[in-house]
Amino acid sequence: MAKYICEIEGCGEEISENTGKHGGLAICTKCSHVRYYWRKRGTGAVEEYKRRLEFRTARMEYLSPHVKRQLNQAARQVNRAKERAQAASQRH
Repeated sequence: MAKYICEIEGCGEEISENTGKHGGLAICTKCSHVRYYWRKRGTGAVEEYKRRLEFRTARMEYLSPHVKRQLNQAARQVNRAKERAQAASQRH
């Protein structure tokens, strides 16, 4: 039996084989509910949401190298502390 998957890219939810066959969209109920949520709020709310997402994406792209550097530094410090603890325990 073939598996039917929601057409929203990245969703991956399974849908019934009849979903979307009668003029509707072949999307899962979770994605369908989001559509109604934004329809109630209007196009202005959708545009504002998209603008905020773009800002957050740009911010994460900017911060990502800095966060990665901090995490690498923290990992090095943890490794050094473990080595010192292991060396101290071997002396005793």
